[in-house]
Amino acid sequence: MLQLGNFVKLPVEVRFLIWDELFSAIEKMPKSEKEPSAKLLSILRCSSSLYEEVSPQLYHGLKHIIYVNSVYHRSYFVKAVVSSKKINCMRKLKDRAALRSHIMRFPFSKIEELHIIISSPKQDIGHAISLWLKVNGIVLVLANLKCCLKLRISLTEGWIRNKQPGAQGFRFAGADHYIYDYDLAILPFTGSGLSGWSFDMPHTLLRQISEEPSDRPNSLLHYIHKRGIKITGSSCPMADAWMAKTRCLLDIILDETSGTMLEQLRRDRYMNWFSADGISTVCYEQQFLKDLERHHEDLLRYDRYCQRLVNRRFPKGHKATGSLNTEIFHKSFDKTPLDNISADRFTSRGTYRRSTLVGFQRKRAVL
Repeated sequence: MLQLGNFVKLPVEVRFLIWDELFSAIEKMPKSEKEPSAKLLSILRCSSSLYEEVSPQLYHGLKHIIYVNSVYHRSYFVKAVVSSKKINCMRKLKDRAALRSHIMRFPFSKIEELHIIISSPKQDIGHAISLWLKVNGIVLVLANLKCCLKLRISLTEGWIRNKQPGAQGFRFAGADHYIYDYDLAILPFTGSGLSGWSFDMPHTLLRQISEEPSDRPNSLLHYIHKRGIKITGSSCPMADAWMAKTRCLLDIILDETSGTMLEQLRRDRYMNWFSADGISTVCYEQQFLKDLERHHEDLLRYDRYCQRLVNRRFPKGHKATGSLNTEIFHKSFDKTPLDNISADRFTSRGTYRRSTLVGFQRKRAVL
């Protein structure tokens, strides 16, 4: 602190010369040896005036990149990379709460843009749903930022398909057209209210998209043609509510069911998440209520929210009636999310990990 105090006493011109010399030396270092820049940050934060003085040089040319991958990783949710000629570091954010904490604390007002790179999902509906949940999680966090952030979204080369684009799509419930897999990565941003964002994609993929009908509603091409018009993309409010968790829990039973129609049955379940107005169809609601009634005991055993609801409504020794199913269903459409779902809990097939359910069983007494 004594040296820092003496440094502050130097004239501003001399301090700037020292900063220039220091950063010039850091830029010449190999990336593996740039750890002193992190120590420099900790020293600068001891004095807010010095930090503000040097921050334009420190953040000049800084790139902040978030990598979004559809493949399930046990250790992290997304990866955040901060790099420049002076700083180089990577951070693995384990869940949505860690992502929110990182984005809320990072000084985005001092950098040029936030770059989000979205990898393509595997040929599996679970990967697509996992990717869609991650992108929605990022959008929800960015929508709460106070600063005006320049945002750029990029799709990787893996989105280029050899097959016809229609074969890679998800059909809207009650509609005669598809929502393409790359729309899953872009549509959450179109309906988020975020301003000042742009996207880029491989030229081959853009050529594939240009072959699609331009009047297809809720499509990426439609957004390109109507760039100046605000478009509300298809959304699924259930994805952040308890209903999504319950659907995954019930799908575990489907995974244990034998038969050739299993894959088609699971696919139809997930297709119904995407409807033209973002609300589930009547057919989906009826099937959901049937599943609740059929697997009532499984929900009481594993689902914490269901347990709390039963404990409030029914005294000890009284069995919950079938009317609880209807109340649970309607409660799942509450605008206030109960416990935000994390894509970390998804496997490659889009269901809860069995270890998660075993943990619930150990921690909670079976009703």
